[in-house]
Amino acid sequence: MGKLEQEILNSTSYILPNTWKRFIDDIQFLWTSTPHNLSLFQTLVNTRHPTIKYTFNSSRDNIQFLDIEITQYNTQLETKIYSKPTDSHVYLLPTSCHPKHTFASIHLNELQTHFSNRGYDASTLSQKTQRAKQTPRNELLTYKPKTKNKRIPLIVTYSPIFASLPKNYKNVHATYKTLLNLSQFSRSHP
Repeated sequence: MGKLEQEILNSTSYILPNTWKRFIDDIQFLWTSTPHNLSLFQTLVNTRHPTIKYTFNSSRDNIQFLDIEITQYNTQLETKIYSKPTDSHVYLLPTSCHPKHTFASIHLNELQTHFSNRGYDASTLSQKTQRAKQTPRNELLTYKPKTKNKRIPLIVTYSPIFASLPKNYKNVHATYKTLLNLSQFSRSHP
């Protein structure tokens, strides 16, 4: 995609977008020329490769890029969550075999209905939404350095039966150390 993109952007110097931003296969650009030149540019990009075709959506006051919709009102910009019409909002069921923290990050008000339709508890959804609303934005944007530790990770395939393992880790670790010490003691004392 990058090579094709460079060919397109280097192929002409008189009808180019003002800015060009791409994430994987989503492209957003600002066009400051005429609608006629935009049509010419669309023809240009769609003739560069035999099977790759670009879909163009244009508006003077509203754009969608990734999962954000940006709307201009006079000199103000408003953003909201955007989902494509093909998005079926199929989220994991709360009864699926996944770690609990997978479901603990429900916090977007706009998604509350979709999660509710998938069987999530309404009070949990409400609680998570309230918590998200009460968290100051600057706190969310502040970098949180990770703490380093000298633990050796225990990596296992997830199963709900392991849910209590972290609680019992200290007991397991203490037993392991005792057994290790006993084995070393038995080697040195026949």
